[in-house]
Amino acid sequence: MDSSHIAWNCLRLVYPPVSSLDAEPLVADKQVEAVLERSKFYLIGKRPQIFFGEPIVKNKGSNIALTLQMTREDGSVVEDCVEIALKKLPKARRHHAAACLSMSTNKILVIDDAEEVDDEEDPTEPLNWFTTEKLLYDRWRGTPGISGLHRLREFTTYELLYVGISKKNNTSKRLFSGSHEARQRVLNNEFAAYGGGRISEEIYLFAFDIEPLSVRTLALTDQLTGDPGGPAELDKIAVVADAEKAFIDLLDAEYNRVKYKNYPVGEDGLYAAGLSGYSYQFAEDITFVAKKGTFRGDRDPLSGYPSNRACALVIHGDLTTVFDPLAGHEDDECSAD
Repeated sequence: MDSSHIAWNCLRLVYPPVSSLDAEPLVADKQVEAVLERSKFYLIGKRPQIFFGEPIVKNKGSNIALTLQMTREDGSVVEDCVEIALKKLPKARRHHAAACLSMSTNKILVIDDAEEVDDEEDPTEPLNWFTTEKLLYDRWRGTPGISGLHRLREFTTYELLYVGISKKNNTSKRLFSGSHEARQRVLNNEFAAYGGGRISEEIYLFAFDIEPLSVRTLALTDQLTGDPGGPAELDKIAVVADAEKAFIDLLDAEYNRVKYKNYPVGEDGLYAAGLSGYSYQFAEDITFVAKKGTFRGDRDPLSGYPSNRACALVIHGDLTTVFDPLAGHEDDECSAD
């Protein structure tokens, strides 16, 4: 066995998916903006809008149950139930809480119904809040107090429209704030699946951070002295630049005009980094459908890293492929033409 130096690049969302409609108002919140600034890699996707049903209050107000419903373009309906145990939610400060559903914004606010509030607490600040996307995100990440949603995967499958990066700035300023050229083209050309909805409510923005993990395998003849070969630490900007090219080349998002046909060869990626191979995986329960195939992420609930069900973009020398750990299985969601 020869020694090798491999980079395994894990992609995680820094914030739940956000509709294009909500993007600019969202970054007016400085705390949210600071979170989004951790991202330099982003995707734009499309999926029919999801609606909350009327909530049912249970257990003397400590639990609420409601449905999520989505109508696909072919007219078929996806519907599932979720239950929120208010006392188990993070930030729950009281023994009692009340849930208020704002139908006008399709947003749930979980508020405290206690008469007394500690001096350092803002009585107007909600204990928690849920858009449909944040509820899905919290569910697949195992947030306490949220159960149900057995058809979650059907809600978290998106059409991949665009892959982008911001090497000099960040996703907040590049994609969420102001005018992003590809985002505007998407909004100008796409049609809403939901008859009465706006296309901006069906276009979603995904802000990712990339965690490069470097692994070295040793041959029996190797000695644990001297230079092990390969980079001791990967340049984050090079990883981001390479990831953009990998996703565009292997999946082919419709609104990316530059296609990087020579990938993995390039001056600003990982091709010349001295690696034996490298890969990209999503540590999130989301699936993207693109021109060249379907790519599924899958989060291990214990480690927070991609599970053994997650697809991978794999690069080895000049060879590139989409690795499918479930090839041949009936529930396979990962493929490439």
